[in-house]
Amino acid sequence: MWENRNILLVGTDPEGDLRPLVYIGESDDVATRLKQHNRPEDKGGKDFWEKVCLITSKDQNLTKAHVKYLESLLIQKAGAVGRCKLANGTAHEYVGLPESDRADMAFFIEQVRTVLPVLGLDFYAALQRFHQVLALSVKHPQS
Repeated sequence: MWENRNILLVGTDPEGDLRPLVYIGESDDVATRLKQHNRPEDKGGKDFWEKVCLITSKDQNLTKAHVKYLESLLIQKAGAVGRCKLANGTAHEYVGLPESDRADMAFFIEQVRTVLPVLGLDFYAALQRFHQVLALSVKHPQS
C-alpha cells in the first residue's frame, strides 16, 4: 500500500531563510523512511520538517522507475523555481524511462503542481514577473 512513493518533507529553515526547507525523496517503505527522517539531525534524521506530503497514484501504475524519475524531476523543478531551499544533497538525473513514459510523467507532474498549492505547498508555483502583474492590474480606458 505505501511502497514506491515520493515523499516531500516541508518545514521551517533553522538558519532563518524565509523560504521553506524542503526534502524530496522516494521510498519503497514510507513508514520506515518517515521514522528515519523523524530522528534528530545528529542521528541521521531530518528534524526540520513540520509537514509531509506523499505523492502516489490511484492505481499501481507507478513503477520504481517512474518514482525515481519523478523524484529527479521534482528536485530539478523545485531548484529551478527557487521558492524553497532544498535539503537534498545531490540530485541524480534519472533518464531511464521511454519517451512515452516521460510524457506521462510530465502530465503527472503538472497535476502535482496543481494540487500542491491547495495543500499550502506553493513552492512549485512560478513567480510572476512584476511587469506581468502590473500589466494585468492596469485598466486601459475604452476609446
